[in-house]
Amino acid sequence: MHNSDNLKSTYDYALAYTAKRFSIISLKPKSKQPSIASWKPFTVSHPSKEQLESWFVNTENNIGVITGRLSSIFAIDIDGHETYNFFIQKIESLSSVDEQLVISIKDTMKIITGSGNTNLVFRFDPEEFPIGDELANTILWKDSTANQNNHSEIRLKGEGGYIVVPPSIHDNGKEYKLVNGVNPILLTRCQIEKIIG
Repeated sequence: MHNSDNLKSTYDYALAYTAKRFSIISLKPKSKQPSIASWKPFTVSHPSKEQLESWFVNTENNIGVITGRLSSIFAIDIDGHETYNFFIQKIESLSSVDEQLVISIKDTMKIITGSGNTNLVFRFDPEEFPIGDELANTILWKDSTANQNNHSEIRLKGEGGYIVVPPSIHDNGKEYKLVNGVNPILLTRCQIEKIIG
């Protein structure tokens, strides 16, 4: 399923994500909070088809995708449009310009969140990040001039994290949208270190 236009129900999306070998969890309707007692087991094993059906058939639950080793993906979570432009300029100005990296960032799975933020989702090879040296959840950049109501930052969502994905609904009523389909582009450890360096 390259094209999100074919996806109708939340369950269709859930199946499309699991077809990509993503581990997914159920979130409360219009929320980022899990609707299940514990989501940590799904950082080490995928949910069953029965669990997916109970979570997403005829419910209004949102969907979360686990980041890290099990799904072999990580996300760059970017606050707002200006911060996104700042991030793209940073990548394009890397001293050893990596054309492939610039193209990957523009073509990879991209989600516009209900609040207008951008999540860029990439594949990685877990073997390049052995246990003890995982891609951790971390803040890559923070606007020191921002106040509490208007914070701007760029976060990496890696091991032990998750992202909210389409067709989830934000608590403001807006839908999360897929920009480039469900195909994260694989980055090497070297490329990832350039992004997070």
